[in-house]
Amino acid sequence: MWDIHEDARVQSSFNQPIPVPADSPATAPLRCIRVSESWIPAMCGALTQLLQGQAYDTTDKSVLRETLSEAMDLIAIVSNSPVCQPVRFRLSSCMLQFSEDGGVSWADVEGWAANAGSCFTGPAGAAGAAGATGAAGATGATGATGATGAAGLFVAATARASGSGSGYYQTSSSTFVDVDATHLAVSIAASAGDVLQISFFCTVATGSSDMAVTLLVGGTRLGDDEGLFFTPSAHDECAMTLLHTVTSGEISGGTVLIKPQFRSLGGTGTIYNLTTVTRPYLSAINIFSAAAPGTGPAGAIGATGPAGGTGPAGATGRHRPRRLALRLPAAACAAERAQ
Repeated sequence: MWDIHEDARVQSSFNQPIPVPADSPATAPLRCIRVSESWIPAMCGALTQLLQGQAYDTTDKSVLRETLSEAMDLIAIVSNSPVCQPVRFRLSSCMLQFSEDGGVSWADVEGWAANAGSCFTGPAGAAGAAGATGAAGATGATGATGATGAAGLFVAATARASGSGSGYYQTSSSTFVDVDATHLAVSIAASAGDVLQISFFCTVATGSSDMAVTLLVGGTRLGDDEGLFFTPSAHDECAMTLLHTVTSGEISGGTVLIKPQFRSLGGTGTIYNLTTVTRPYLSAINIFSAAAPGTGPAGAIGATGPAGGTGPAGATGRHRPRRLALRLPAAACAAERAQ
């Protein structure tokens, strides 16, 4: 979050502006990554640096608005990423098969049916008699329960809303009013102790009067009379992003309703709401803490029972070694595919 003043400048985390990405975050070709889910909240927080307009090498305001909107989409993609599905193998009627979607569908390994049988199988020998079963060893004692693990951070829920796109949002009210109680409002489940990360993106119209912007979270208005930020008058249109973290002391639990509000500081304040590019966006991410269960030490191993008697060996079948021509498809070597 930052305040916008005439003499203030936002400093991007990049040493110099970066080129605007050519495609949206969901456009092919796609890349897959594997990362611990405990790092997802930190990644989402780091990605909010991409919501700063100064980070991009462009002077086209419409391109900048679209790029900032796509940066919010990228944060949503990372926060809602699915669990990785490793490649699985099985034998089905002596056919080796593999699955890349967690066992939903299976495909035969190329070359297995033609070569595996003659490579590994010889004539069956006569079965030997079964030896006597040894007595079972005593069961070891249960180990003590380990200490509770340290608390981790998890993304519990996300919510997003956008303006109606049907006209300007304007106010001449000297007290805070909702920007759009119908379209720009999100409800998100939260408990006492959770943390909400809230962002509100909007474009202030050219010639708009001084205007204060704030957030109404669970019925509580944040900030003072000047809100969480205010816009100076006599300026060109400008894209602005409000980032705010609501801590556990500001959440009483249950479903939390979040709405942006604004008020005029003299004259009429105006926010663009015309197209997909210029309409405002509101999003919230719920991050909560939970302790991982501890693991106790393993119980003692029971005593080993006496070995059973060995039956006579069966006749040895003739073995004909042959080179195995087995080719795995390239797709089977990947840990997962882009969903």
